[in-house]
Amino acid sequence: AGRKQHSKWLQKDIESDELYKFARSIYNGFHFMVADKKKGKELIISAARRGSIVAEGKCYHEGWGVEKNVSKAIEFYLRAAESGNSCAQNLMGTCYSKGEGHLEKDGKKAIHWYRKAEAQQHCGAQCNVGNCWRDGEGTGGKVDFKRAVEWYRKSIAHGNSFAMFNLAICYETGEGVSVDFTKAAECYKQAARQGNADAQFNLAICFETGDGVEQDYTKAVQYYRAATESGDCRAMYNLAHCFDSGKGVTRDPAEAASWYQRSAKLGHSGAQCNLGNCFRNGEGLSQDFEKAVYWYSEAAKQGNSDAQCNLAHCYNGGMGVLQDHKLAVEWYRKSAKRGHSGAQGVLGDCYRAGEGVTRDYKQAVLWYRKSSNQGSQDSLWKLNTLMKVL
Repeated sequence: AGRKQHSKWLQKDIESDELYKFARSIYNGFHFMVADKKKGKELIISAARRGSIVAEGKCYHEGWGVEKNVSKAIEFYLRAAESGNSCAQNLMGTCYSKGEGHLEKDGKKAIHWYRKAEAQQHCGAQCNVGNCWRDGEGTGGKVDFKRAVEWYRKSIAHGNSFAMFNLAICYETGEGVSVDFTKAAECYKQAARQGNADAQFNLAICFETGDGVEQDYTKAVQYYRAATESGDCRAMYNLAHCFDSGKGVTRDPAEAASWYQRSAKLGHSGAQCNLGNCFRNGEGLSQDFEKAVYWYSEAAKQGNSDAQCNLAHCYNGGMGVLQDHKLAVEWYRKSAKRGHSGAQGVLGDCYRAGEGVTRDYKQAVLWYRKSSNQGSQDSLWKLNTLMKVL
């Protein structure tokens, strides 16, 4: 009876682990499947409930149905990995690669687990071994792009869209292969068909710029839209640009503002800055200077030089905030140091006029010169005018 019970549970483990493998393929877009993260997540949770140890670990890792606990997830992964589960072995490698939970980052241990998994033809592990050679992780610091490409190709043979995306990057950069934008675009297309959001985004850029494909703004919009479905804030930002400029779509300021807003809420500094512009100008939504200042501030904190300059303008003119020339100068300076020509020119104005800072003609000359060196004719005229009186 005991043997029958053991056999029953062993069969249950095998079945639940097979369900996890299938779920993982759907979630990631492996084995030529089209990625479906919602469905994949549901199946992984189902596999965990049926007793899959690696699926239970994944649920703890992501916080799906349980409180997130990466260290506990690793305990489950290790149990399954030591029993020979290739998915768990690959996940152990990833945890060591990133230094997750209680584990210290360790490239050698990462590649150790990847190699165990790839020995069982795990396509994710094959791709990760390629990444190790690309990045010199666990290889004694040795970088070998040709080996990386070999491993990407092995993974691609099993339908891994991430490996296909990485190979596309290699064709763009000429790492391990000759530069070939046409082949890069073909790789992006294949990965994009499997729902890989990064590939969809890069393919959209190819269509927008005409790199490796015939320029087609309509298709660029199509692939930006596809990438937004996975929550890619870069795609949202670029899609907003398309609606802003009327490239590939009818110009629609309201739709542009909507996409800027979605991207901005996900932390994209360019979108935050442009959303600030929308509120400042009342384009696509109601004019609101205080909201403009808020979004300029969010982007400025991330070092966006355009936002820093625009925020300085707000303080300088008292738009949406109390007028504060000293604070304006602080933001102009931050933007100017990041190479913003406009901020450099206005900072020169501040030093020349002594507004928000002690008057200093030498500093004015310095910043006018920096701005004019970037092509500002206004700063060049001011520089020449100031030099005549010094």
